[in-house]
Amino acid sequence: MRRSENKLGVENIAPAELATRWAGSNVEFQDDGRTPWHSLNFVVAHDGFALRDLYSYNSKQNNQPYPKGSSEGGSDDDKSWDQGGDGTAQRQATRTGLALLMVSASVPMITGGDEFYRTQFGNNNPYNLDSEANYLNPADAQTNQHHFMFTKRLLAFRRAHAALRPEEF
Repeated sequence: MRRSENKLGVENIAPAELATRWAGSNVEFQDDGRTPWHSLNFVVAHDGFALRDLYSYNSKQNNQPYPKGSSEGGSDDDKSWDQGGDGTAQRQATRTGLALLMVSASVPMITGGDEFYRTQFGNNNPYNLDSEANYLNPADAQTNQHHFMFTKRLLAFRRAHAALRPEEF
């Protein structure tokens, strides 16, 4: 997903590859009797960029002064892209990433705070920071209420459409 969205022609991703993953990765799971819900799909995880940051930074920002940095490590190839610095495009790309995740046939995994547009200020390795770069701020749900509502509606859409949760490949 990241390679397809954020490399934009730099890496050629076949639609069939994306379709296989978003249909539950039957190549990895079907042959031993497992089902689509045995597969997890995620765009970001706890040990990297927040979803918002994936679409807001071209590279990690781990060298910022404390409290948003400094932390060594983290991948140097996050396949992130700042959408040309356009804030509207960044929000749209974040919603697109979340939407694609929620319509996958496997179990979607989001990290805490991505539902309300959390940022780690570009730090993709904040696990060791006892600072705002790693905190969940419930006020963000109010500040970013449009994104939070979008997430809630996506979850309701997924819940309402059993076809998005197939029991078999």
